[in-house]
Amino acid sequence: MLGPLSLPRCSARLVQGAGRLLLLWFLAVGSASGQTILERLLLAAQDNNLDMVRDTVGRGMPVDTVDPAGNSLLMIAARHGHVEMARLLLNSKANIQHRNGFGDTPLMFAAIGGSLEVARLLVERGAQVNHPGWTALHYCAAGGKVEMCQFLLDKDADIDARSPNGTTPLMMAVREGHFAVVKLLVWEVADVTAKNDDGATALIWARRAKREDMVALLKQAGARE
Repeated sequence: MLGPLSLPRCSARLVQGAGRLLLLWFLAVGSASGQTILERLLLAAQDNNLDMVRDTVGRGMPVDTVDPAGNSLLMIAARHGHVEMARLLLNSKANIQHRNGFGDTPLMFAAIGGSLEVARLLVERGAQVNHPGWTALHYCAAGGKVEMCQFLLDKDADIDARSPNGTTPLMMAVREGHFAVVKLLVWEVADVTAKNDDGATALIWARRAKREDMVALLKQAGARE
């Protein structure tokens, strides 16, 4: 009689295949609350439920599982500032460069949420600060996160990074009315003359917003009408 360790290769493959099917069924089945395991896992990442995530991933759930928008568990943890959750997922080999359908990364989500702890962890583990298109610096500039902007600049973030339509972080800070971020970027020598694809500059946006404080600051830094 064949012991459990001497199964023929074909039988072993069948067992593995059955295990995967069982796992898929397990993940899809509803709980008493009417939620699937997948839905509960996504909520666990959002709510910083370490035990739930550790147990479910340990049972075989892919660590790079995503929600309907393509946001990974790591992105969800980053957005909500859950540093221990982010560390758990990274230790479980989560893809630190995962992008959702909009091209966002976990570091960009940390920038949106303003979580310096998560941002530091991600950069320490190799997250890219600079890449084509929208960047984490764009996002924290738009959100008025001064300390996050300073952290990213200290990590050599491209201060004049261009979005797909040529928008720079300085333009985003001006458009969203964040004077402290504008002041920081000007102090760090952002290009105040840069134009986006429509020919607009940070000064033009400051004029449109009737922000005379920003207009004065930008002109002092060399911006021209």
